[in-house]
Amino acid sequence: MAMERSNHLQEAVFSASMAEKSIVTIYLLNGVKLIGAITGYDQFTLLLERDGICQQVEKSAIAAVSTSSKIGSDAEL
Repeated sequence: MAMERSNHLQEAVFSASMAEKSIVTIYLLNGVKLIGAITGYDQFTLLLERDGICQQVEKSAIAAVSTSSKIGSDAEL
C-alpha cells in the first residue's frame, strides 16, 4: 500500500508539472541541482528540458523535487 501511494503521489506531481509546464528543481543524491520543465517520464526515468536541451534523469538518482507552484490538492492525492 505504501509503494502504491508513493507512485500515485509521484504520478500526480509529475503529471501536474507537465500539464502546467512549470519549472521544477530536482536535487540528485550526489548533490547536483537540476532546473527545468518535466517533458515526460516513465517508471524509471524522467525527461527534464531547459533552454532547448533535454536531459534524461534516472528516478533512482533523485533525492527531492521542488516546484515553484502548489501542485494539486489533498483530495486529488
